[in-house]
Amino acid sequence: MKFNTLIPELEVLNIEASKNFYIEVLGFKLEYERKEDKFVFLSKDGSQLMLEETVNV
Repeated sequence: MKFNTLIPELEVLNIEASKNFYIEVLGFKLEYERKEDKFVFLSKDGSQLMLEETVNV
């Protein structure tokens, strides 16, 4: 996989709910997940996005 030059990383309150929204509703594909860090890397049509759960959003 080729990585884009700039990939947004969004902090979220609930990684599972956010991951499901991006995959089920918006049609993103799960490329990589680190469950222990509550982190996912998603892609769709050349766009890439990272989500990470934090408590201080």
